[in-house]
Amino acid sequence: MSRIVTQAAVRGAHDILGRAEALYRQCMEEHEGRQAIGFPETAYYLPMIYSLLGEEISQLNQLEPILEYLRKDLCPPVPPADRLWLPYLENALDAGITTLIAEEIYNCLRYLLGTEPHDSTWHGFISDTILRTLGIQLVDGRMPGFAAIVGAAPTTEIAVDVVRELQKRNILTFLIGNHEGRTCRDQLLEANVITEDPKAGWDIYIVPLGPDTESIIYALNWAIRGALTFGGHKKGDWKACLDYTRARIFAFGIGLGTIDDLKYGSGAGAINMGFPVICDTEIPEIRPTGVCTYEELVRELDHKKIVPTAIEVRGVKVKVTDIDVPVPVTAAFCPWRRPSRARRSARPTCSARWAASTARPSSTSACGRWTRSRTGRSRSSGRTSIPCRRAGPCHSACWRRSRGGRCRPTSSRSSSATSTRSSTTRWASSTWASAT
Repeated sequence: MSRIVTQAAVRGAHDILGRAEALYRQCMEEHEGRQAIGFPETAYYLPMIYSLLGEEISQLNQLEPILEYLRKDLCPPVPPADRLWLPYLENALDAGITTLIAEEIYNCLRYLLGTEPHDSTWHGFISDTILRTLGIQLVDGRMPGFAAIVGAAPTTEIAVDVVRELQKRNILTFLIGNHEGRTCRDQLLEANVITEDPKAGWDIYIVPLGPDTESIIYALNWAIRGALTFGGHKKGDWKACLDYTRARIFAFGIGLGTIDDLKYGSGAGAINMGFPVICDTEIPEIRPTGVCTYEELVRELDHKKIVPTAIEVRGVKVKVTDIDVPVPVTAAFCPWRRPSRARRSARPTCSARWAASTARPSSTSACGRWTRSRTGRSRSSGRTSIPCRRAGPCHSACWRRSRGGRCRPTSSRSSSATSTRSSTTRWASSTWASAT
């Protein structure tokens, strides 16, 4: 690996590890050792530690051996800058894992102190509920993948173009970090692409996680939980978990703006999981394959090509068909694709549409109601009753399904059924009358 990249990743690992240790000492002074810690709405304790190290961290004092292990065993020494140093791959990858675990501890302690999420406009940790809802789409191919945008674009127009290219492909986008104090979320808010409610971003596949680089751990431990939940791997089986994320979760990072040491360290951690990083600045590239499916670190200065390059490098299989309409048509552009319960109830139900399409007038039926047999033909009823369940909601009270496939009234006729016509039948009758 590049000497410059490895040195920066090691320095970033030492930086975040030092801050995590300082915050741990502060928490120990303010709280007792048995203070409960953890992320909200998850059964995986601290997910990155749980999956890679197999430790169930639920109390504050349990973090001390983890920090000691990172400092003494896992984190490589800072390479000297004034003489030749061999940038071995092992040291860079160890620095990446150290960065991820230290970021997880750091953010967990900030949750304990009440300083995380940064404010109500940032999402923060991703719960297990969202993992079960969208994570299965991520691993079975319905969602092509997710992208973590770290930093901010040079202009608002470029930020919008990059995000729109990801939306066209139904790729979930996480907004993380800042560049010189400006975030990509601010740029999209300025362009009215997203709102200040972070949870509303799930409908349009744009979710702001946090304004700091450390917030990238939320996207990565969401991915590692996929190996535990859907892959069936056990805690502490780090090799199987990392192999699963590399093979089944198609994610990549897009670095916009200056890449500092912490971003190098976080990128090295993402490379451990098989997620390549594509940047828009002059940085050394890492082209040899082995850890990721293809290249690990790629430079793309043209913002119009950065998304296609990222998809090609990660190996995401997605096809975009241009439709000659003046508006985007993918699911990520349509926030109304999941209508609310009020809107669903206001529309004609499927049973009502079924009744209108299959109903036939009957000369022997005094009330104009119909039942439907298995043969598909209408069968009139000579007595006042309500239709079968597919044409109304009262089937369980007045009708039963016979073995012959026909809907017949039960022996006890309900008084409400004989006196009141269902709203579905009235809708079907009026529709048939207008059609004839």
